[in-house]
Amino acid sequence: MQNKPWRWYLIVLILAYSTLWSIPSFMSETPKWWSRHMPEEKVSLGLDLQGGTHLVLQVDLTQKNEGITDNDAVNLVRSILERRVNAIGLTEPIIQRQGKDRIIVELAGVKNPQQAKDMVGKTAKLEFKLVNPDVKAYDSSTYTEDTEILSFVRKNKSGSSTKSKIAIFKNVHLSGSEITNAKVGYNMEQNNEPYVSIEFSPEGTEKFAEVTGNNVGGSLAIVLDGIVYSAPRINEPIETGNAQISGGFTVVEARDLAVVLRSGALPAPVNIIEDRTVGASLGDENIKMGMYAVILGFALVIVFMLIYYQTVGVTAIPGLFFNLLVCSINTASV
Repeated sequence: MQNKPWRWYLIVLILAYSTLWSIPSFMSETPKWWSRHMPEEKVSLGLDLQGGTHLVLQVDLTQKNEGITDNDAVNLVRSILERRVNAIGLTEPIIQRQGKDRIIVELAGVKNPQQAKDMVGKTAKLEFKLVNPDVKAYDSSTYTEDTEILSFVRKNKSGSSTKSKIAIFKNVHLSGSEITNAKVGYNMEQNNEPYVSIEFSPEGTEKFAEVTGNNVGGSLAIVLDGIVYSAPRINEPIETGNAQISGGFTVVEARDLAVVLRSGALPAPVNIIEDRTVGASLGDENIKMGMYAVILGFALVIVFMLIYYQTVGVTAIPGLFFNLLVCSINTASV
């Protein structure tokens, strides 16, 4: 049989290449020069391996938007939640529909479960309504049919919230559907306090200019999910198509609000009916069991080959070992 050394060179090359792909997965942080010359992708660990949050959401179809079917509402909720989660950079989230009105959300590696729940559970229904100065929020005798009383949440510099009541007209002049972009900005005059800057579509810009032009001297309430976060005074018509939402937000809160506004409002509210925090210990146990299974299986194959093939089996064992090694490294680098 003719000796072909190029085969050994090819085997060594494949082993070296597979090893390079797997190295980043065993390092917490790769050197800067590594990413310029070497692959830097890591193994994406799932919920069972690194822990995280498992949520089951139920879509409230009794409060869905008009003109949309139940099936379309649930599918749209799933799509919007997917955009929200992807926007905050979570690794391979699982968002899938279950049954008629439920959605399963699995977020691996989440360090702040409450923040994730707030992000997923927020309807993000944004509305712009005028404040009614003639109605006193704490005097029911002044209430009118075209007015509603909502909570007004304000935060001070220490981060604590104060709640009050405010009377606003029910008529919606603009909604979140007219928003084309939302991003975080910082108020230099208020110690770099973060706020959310929003941009309207051409149609929304026209509506915003009209409502501010017709109500100079009044106040325009910015309502998010039924809560008023700010009600600035209209000093002049605003024709630029830009607005700001400020409410004493932290940087994280402002970022999350910008994400949900860009992703769009949910067509129906969702309720979290199951909330479980999964620890990484389950993944460690699965890895150990998998290792034991591989070692036991490999040992049984070796015994079978030695008994059945005898001398030929001894020759084939090193090849089997290297084959297993290449397969395991390639699987880890996917």
